[in-house]
Amino acid sequence: MNLDGHLFIAQGDISQLAAHAIAYSTSTTLAGQGSMYASFRDNIPGFADWFQGLGQGRAGGARVGETFWMPLRPDARPHGVVAVVAAGRTATAEDKAAIAARVAIDEAVARFRGDLKLEGRLLIALPTFRIGKGGDRDHQIRSARAQIDGAHTALARHPGVDAAFIAYTPSLYRVFLEARRDLLGESSSAPSIPADLERALIGGECVLFAGAGLSRGAGLPNWDALVARMAGELGLEAHEKLDHLDLAQWYRERFKTVGLARLIGEVFADPAFSPRPTLAHYLAMSLPTNFVITTNYDDLLERTLSALKRYPVAVVDQEDIAGTG
Repeated sequence: MNLDGHLFIAQGDISQLAAHAIAYSTSTTLAGQGSMYASFRDNIPGFADWFQGLGQGRAGGARVGETFWMPLRPDARPHGVVAVVAAGRTATAEDKAAIAARVAIDEAVARFRGDLKLEGRLLIALPTFRIGKGGDRDHQIRSARAQIDGAHTALARHPGVDAAFIAYTPSLYRVFLEARRDLLGESSSAPSIPADLERALIGGECVLFAGAGLSRGAGLPNWDALVARMAGELGLEAHEKLDHLDLAQWYRERFKTVGLARLIGEVFADPAFSPRPTLAHYLAMSLPTNFVITTNYDDLLERTLSALKRYPVAVVDQEDIAGTG
């Protein structure tokens, strides 16, 4: 399926998402305030000092549509933050919300394709510009349409690039979904959902099963990589004929439970990975399911649910079931 120019809508905290670049919305005064600033300050290392430096270096303020690039670790996601001036008293010929969405994509792509020479697919995460304390809070659907249109126009110029608007509240999520439907219609590549499954999802009757493939997109090793490491410590060469469950049991018998726990901790807590929830995590956890069953050792599902304000209860032992309600 060709996803060039695909425009996703998801819910959650944009500052915790593993996109290639994430956009931050600011005003012409470059003032650090509001819930978005607090989220970036808490979840993006060095953001507060960097942003404060912008304000100190621009005594006269900035203009609507101006962008500023904050590079992050090139081996982790996000690779960078693009701050976009989306609010200010000056009038503009083009809608300010549309300008913000367009220039955020253009700036991020220029950095990746031009400066960093990064190949492959790119995902640019955009906030819902100007709808918090900005000037469009009383005209949400109009602003959302303008932003969808601006992003769609920018994506048409950049092959191999997708964008995702990350709405912080359920109400804004629905607004942006409606705006995308109004402007772009239903996706021709959308999978057909069986009616019984759709009814079960809406009725809260479904349980989501999540495996290691979900975390692989965040840069974490999958089951094969973990088993290969077990085989190495057992003095074996990883081979497709080795049964993974048998090998894992062998490893546990050799190194005991404490050894298995050590291995898992070393692999999944390695700071070199710096994993963050992916867009797939955000979309999957936005489904109206009350229970998730997973074999994953990482905490990305829990972190995603927290970013969605769903506050998970982990069930590990039998007695934990009572805490689920």
